[in-house]
Amino acid sequence: MRNNLFNLHLRWTHAGNTCLKLGDKMPNYFIPVQVGGLLMAMQPTVLPPALAPLPVLDASDVVEPPLPPASLKPTVASPPGTQPSAGPPRRLAAAFLLSVAIAMLSGPLLLF
Repeated sequence: MRNNLFNLHLRWTHAGNTCLKLGDKMPNYFIPVQVGGLLMAMQPTVLPPALAPLPVLDASDVVEPPLPPASLKPTVASPPGTQPSAGPPRRLAAAFLLSVAIAMLSGPLLLF
């Protein structure tokens, strides 16, 4: 009964796949593996080990000490006559744009 329902499900969901229309001629490797079925086929010497018992936790293992109180950092005054930079210098930006332009213009020349 279960095999017939499985075949009916395959025919309904995969109507365009001709391999799944084999019915009773379907090979065994088309049938999905049952949960835990492979563990029964394995020898006991190659089975994965059992999980180790979990250690007992105390409150000191879990609770963290409190964080120190927050404090304000003293502000550092900038020397007079200097301003914070707003970005990279103009020479650096110009050099970058020039190198990009040269690379773009010399690229087609390398193809010939």
